[in-house]
Amino acid sequence: MEKSVATSVKTKTYTDCQFNATILVAEDYHANQILVTRFLENVGCRVKMVNNGAEAIDALKQQDYDLIFMDCQMPVMDGYQAATEIRQLENATKDSKRVPIIALTAHALAGDKAKCLNAGMDEWVTKPFTRKDLNEVLQKWLPEQLIITDTTETNKEQVLKDSPSIDTNFLQQNFDFSNPDDLEFLASLQQAFQESTDSTLSELQHSIENHDAEQIRQLAHNLKSISGNVGAMQLSALCKTMEQAGKNQHTKIVRELLRDMKTEYAKALSELKQILSHR
Repeated sequence: MEKSVATSVKTKTYTDCQFNATILVAEDYHANQILVTRFLENVGCRVKMVNNGAEAIDALKQQDYDLIFMDCQMPVMDGYQAATEIRQLENATKDSKRVPIIALTAHALAGDKAKCLNAGMDEWVTKPFTRKDLNEVLQKWLPEQLIITDTTETNKEQVLKDSPSIDTNFLQQNFDFSNPDDLEFLASLQQAFQESTDSTLSELQHSIENHDAEQIRQLAHNLKSISGNVGAMQLSALCKTMEQAGKNQHTKIVRELLRDMKTEYAKALSELKQILSHR
């Protein structure tokens, strides 16, 4: 069954927002590559740049993207053919999501727009484009959860503030809070967690400053495990996100992640100490 065409009902746009999104850009002209990469990275996007439609299809087979900007006129394979093949691949893959494809075109005639839509593209941005043009398209076609406005950022921080950092139900599956021996062991585990996390956060800061993606991945992976062992599930989830960012060389988002991890760690440590204060 053919997948439904992506539609967008969002009408409100923000003048200042960021995006936690991974974007594929197919563009062969070097000056445009530099420009679109700068515009997208400045609003928080992780950008994969390719030179033609064939490379875009290969990139999609390697990983998922939240949105594609597709130049229409490229060597090897143009944007129209690439969009058509991408839609065919999606239709042939069960449960495959339909990624929005936005044409980058030097023409804005009705016939050109119709050609874009017939190829499977969802919208178009006319060259020369502006930062505002790309921002509005991203707001229109990206899922709400990938758009960070002042309001959504405030909500995110409030959720982190209000939600418990330690999953006590998880801990009680492994430890009897009425058993002094179990509480004594949990205290030693908490001490190991504190020492390990203090050291790892410091090393992560250094790795981020040196743009060492592999070290970021490894450190986040190690911290993810010990965080889960003490029931700090939100911290463990943040570590998993950072681990994936390091794996995919997406180092531009890790500074904010590290800030959230430090906040979550402080909360988790406080809650653990509160649990242990009754022994």
